[in-house]
Amino acid sequence: MKGYNIFLAGCTMCLVAMATKDIFRHFDIQDLPVIISAPIWLAGAIGLYRAKAWAWYASVLGVAIMFVESVALFVSGYALLPVATDPTDGIGYMLIFGFGGVLLSLPLLIAFFWKRKSLSKEQTSAESPKDNLE
Repeated sequence: MKGYNIFLAGCTMCLVAMATKDIFRHFDIQDLPVIISAPIWLAGAIGLYRAKAWAWYASVLGVAIMFVESVALFVSGYALLPVATDPTDGIGYMLIFGFGGVLLSLPLLIAFFWKRKSLSKEQTSAESPKDNLE
């Protein structure tokens, strides 16, 4: 789970970096949550290897935003499908990338909530030897 999380966060960060390299690009309000959460998600994915409590929250935030953005992309593509006159107008890409994002993020989101207690146990077991010394 940790490896898949860091892979997905790294890919998202690379896509955000490629999309934002043009300084004069016009950003929509829909782009801002992804641009803000991608570095936080990557830091959280790295922090999960050190069993930090904030890393779980950062990773869940990143995966949840990816899930919500993918669902929004799929739904907006599906809503525009009846009025599409040209197959190359991007609606097909909206459906494919929206569905793909849901397929990538949903298992990780479920795994985070399923394994939440085991990640908490890793943190407390990592801190318990230090507590015994005091």
